[in-house]
Amino acid sequence: MQCAIFKVYINSKTLKFIFMYKMLLLLFYSKLMLKYLSESGYTLGLITNSDKHINYLLKCLTRYGIRQYFKGAIVVASIKGMKEKPAPTMFHRALEMDGIDGINALMVGNKQSVDIS
Repeated sequence: MQCAIFKVYINSKTLKFIFMYKMLLLLFYSKLMLKYLSESGYTLGLITNSDKHINYLLKCLTRYGIRQYFKGAIVVASIKGMKEKPAPTMFHRALEMDGIDGINALMVGNKQSVDIS
């Protein structure tokens, strides 16, 4: 029985391609999930610690083709008097704006140390 050994050389161009491919797959499946949740009657909102103006965030959502799925509240830390996550202020504001009781809400974050206290 013979065993073959292959040497694989990956240059920076190949790594960039792999990274972009993975990002496109992530965006594709994220869009599918957002579409499914939106069409299933879930209210999708956005809470961010970004200091950008809400119009900038809306442009970003549009650029990535996902703005239509966010029909709920969009709460930005740059709003006057708003405390950043993980303070509950932003979450309470979004729930209030959408008329949703906290027991019926789900938050999905991307950084535990910032999103949850």
